Amino acid sequence: MIWLERGEWFCYNLPIGACSFFFVPAVAGTRTLDNENRRKKMKFQYVTLLATGTIVGGVASADVITIHTDRSQYEAAVGVPQIVEDFTPTYHFPLVSGVLNSLTRDAGLQPGDIEEGVTYSTPIGDGNFFNIDAGGGYTGGFLDGFNPSDRDVTIVFHRSDPNDLRSVNGFGFDLSGLLGATDIDVTISFSSGPDQNFNVAYLAGFYGFTSDARDITGVVISNNGSFFGFDFDNFTFDEILVDCLAMTVDPLVAGQSATWKVSGATAGEQVAIVYGFAPGSTGVNGFGGYCATFGIQGVNQNKVVCRKAADGNGDVSCRKSIPASVKGRRVLTQAAERNTCPDECVSNLDDQVVG
Repeated sequence: MIWLERGEWFCYNLPIGACSFFFVPAVAGTRTLDNENRRKKMKFQYVTLLATGTIVGGVASADVITIHTDRSQYEAAVGVPQIVEDFTPTYHFPLVSGVLNSLTRDAGLQPGDIEEGVTYSTPIGDGNFFNIDAGGGYTGGFLDGFNPSDRDVTIVFHRSDPNDLRSVNGFGFDLSGLLGATDIDVTISFSSGPDQNFNVAYLAGFYGFTSDARDITGVVISNNGSFFGFDFDNFTFDEILVDCLAMTVDPLVAGQSATWKVSGATAGEQVAIVYGFAPGSTGVNGFGGYCATFGIQGVNQNKVVCRKAADGNGDVSCRKSIPASVKGRRVLTQAAERNTCPDECVSNLDDQVVG
């Protein structure tokens, strides 16, 4: 990409001599009133700019988010190993599916090009609406989208399987500061509690966001005042935790009994096996002695298959009758060990349709 000032022509997506031209007016990215009202809902102003270069935001009785403008301070604060997605060394566009994750094969992407653990998505549009682009002050590839200019990107955190959702402690990204935006909106979703929206200046450098609990499930990022709906690079997020427990489950058949077996627990420690009917993310932060992020929507103390202490080998076995009323329903189950806080110790997710 050859970037010029707003109000001039620029050559966008420059692959080996092919070029498409656009004119960016001096006032670009005009938004509708409805979009502006939606973005301003629950918007937080800058709260406190600390000497360390972090911005602290949040509301009473809600998750506390700290905004970092120094990558090393973010990495120290987030407390777990991080993955950095650099969006490959070069361009891949357009991403016609509107979805980018480790399974995406649009625009020549190959296995291993995109890190596991995150899905980036935006509504399908025309032309080069969603891209791994190159240039624009970034090194190698970066993610962008436009057409329309108020396009958002939605980011969801998960395990290796994009359907196995998870929560993270934090995330961050780099901006070039050269693609014309005035500021950006960052809306964070949590495993419990309302979304929080932060508005930060569009400046060259790093922004990182950490929560006071491992409860961030997703984020929406959007530019304001730019031809580009969003642009960023080096998206940074929590490494996928290896399953601490291994769980196997018999085929679930209505009117019959099934056995859940869990291994890898601490001898004598209690293990809970929970269930639900839809994938999602439920974070438990110390309730009942458990710290866990389940890949199941709506888990609570009433959705427990069993609670049982592990034997001397760290194994747990529970046998339960499957009600006739759940025949044909999707049932998800997962196990967690008690007294591991602040760390989590959970199993793989079992996902079945009851026969």
